[in-house]
Amino acid sequence: MTTPLLIILGVALVGIVYVLLSVGTDAYFRLRGPRLVTCPETHAPVEVDLDATHGAVTALSGHPALRIKHCARWDDAPDLRDCAQGCLQGIDARSAQRHGLLTRPLQTMRSSATQV
Repeated sequence: MTTPLLIILGVALVGIVYVLLSVGTDAYFRLRGPRLVTCPETHAPVEVDLDATHGAVTALSGHPALRIKHCARWDDAPDLRDCAQGCLQGIDARSAQRHGLLTRPLQTMRSSATQV
C-alpha cells in the first residue's frame, strides 16, 4: 500500500517541479537584458537592466515583481543607486508582459523605433 502512495507522490512532485521551473525560466528569459524606460527625474529615456532572477523567483507566486539591477545613470552618479526606481512605478508586471512592455530586448526596441 505504501508503494502506490509513493508513486503518486513522486509523480505529483515531478509535476509541481516541472510547472515551477517552466514559469520561473520563462520569466527569467523575458526579463533579462537591457531595456529602455523613461526616467521620472530627467523625463529622458535611460537604459536599465532588470533583476531577472528576482523577477523569476517572484513569478512563482503569480505576481512577478520588477526591480532594477543596473541603471545607466548610476554609472555617472553612484549616489543615485538608492533612487526609488520610480521609472517602474505604475507598471504591472503581468500587463507589461501581456502587452510586450519591458519584455523586448533593447535592440528590438531601437529597431522598431527607427522604422516608425
